[in-house]
Amino acid sequence: MQAHPAGRHRLVRLLCAAALSATLAACATIPREQFTEYVGAYEQARDAGLRIYDEITPALREGGSGAAEAAAFAASLGPAAYNRSPCAARYPDLPSVQARCDLLHAITGYHEVLTALNQGTAAAAVKGRLGEVAASLGSLSALAAIPAAGSVIGPVAALIGPLSGLVETALALGERAELKNKLEQAAPTIHAAIAALEQDVPRIHEVQRAAYALRLRAVDDEILELINPALRTAATRDRSPDASARIVRGALDERFEALFALPEPKVGARLAELPAQASGQVISDDELASIADALDAVAPQVARFHDIAGEWHTFLDALHAYDDLLTSVDQSLVALLAASSNPFALGGGTLQQLDGAIGAVRRDARRIREILSTL
Repeated sequence: MQAHPAGRHRLVRLLCAAALSATLAACATIPREQFTEYVGAYEQARDAGLRIYDEITPALREGGSGAAEAAAFAASLGPAAYNRSPCAARYPDLPSVQARCDLLHAITGYHEVLTALNQGTAAAAVKGRLGEVAASLGSLSALAAIPAAGSVIGPVAALIGPLSGLVETALALGERAELKNKLEQAAPTIHAAIAALEQDVPRIHEVQRAAYALRLRAVDDEILELINPALRTAATRDRSPDASARIVRGALDERFEALFALPEPKVGARLAELPAQASGQVISDDELASIADALDAVAPQVARFHDIAGEWHTFLDALHAYDDLLTSVDQSLVALLAASSNPFALGGGTLQQLDGAIGAVRRDARRIREILSTL
């Protein structure tokens, strides 16, 4: 018995719809090998950011806002309240750095959970990681009341509570699709959180630059203490007419110019230009020897001055890489959400776009790691 033509057409339509649904379901998840790559990239991003924060903690403890934040015996006993956040143990006496750390943990954890759900992981399997995100957000809520930490969180501070509520609600959901949908609702806040960290980069620059300036000032003071007596001697003595003394003095002038060839460290006068006017007293051999001793003593300090300046520029390169990293993480979130909602997007497909975004995250994290390894 043959089926009626209308029935056959209806059956074909049903089969096509089923096939299309299966295809969409398959393409809406991220292949397992890509999923592993994405999670690893987010972990690298988090670790790279934390290395930047590790670099600025001495500056905050020694002379920045962190000095005023430290509670009694906080360095020995840790925070007064129990905190599940790993950032509390890492930066116990610096709420401002702890806030940066918690925000970074929340962002990367969110990416990892959403990536896992897009890959097809069951809701129960991501609850542990989502719980860590909730702990970071809970820590941020407490830190927001501390002025130094609140200023870091900036415009996202008011959104921490609602975001924390979304995550807590998501933790109670048992279905993967429901959990994924709930987390996608938090995407605008995650974008705002990333923006807050981007806006914080100039503050990191300010704190760290001030710390390096203090280090340079200390060395500069030592340089002046060593070289100024020699300059005073040269300023109050006429050059010797003796040929051998002139050769010695010329060599000293050249050494001085080689040491102080760069604009900094600055000295009050150039040795070759002294004395500025005749004094009537010729410089002695012993005094020339004392100038030579001063140049010997000051040379390591001048080298140290330039080393510190070089370290600053190395850190600055890492900070630029961190700034780029935050942009890459934000772009990866855009690609991740696109891959979740529209796997057949034009332009090469959103999975390929996500691959590119994650590649940028890895690249910037690697740059930070390589740059800071030289400090």
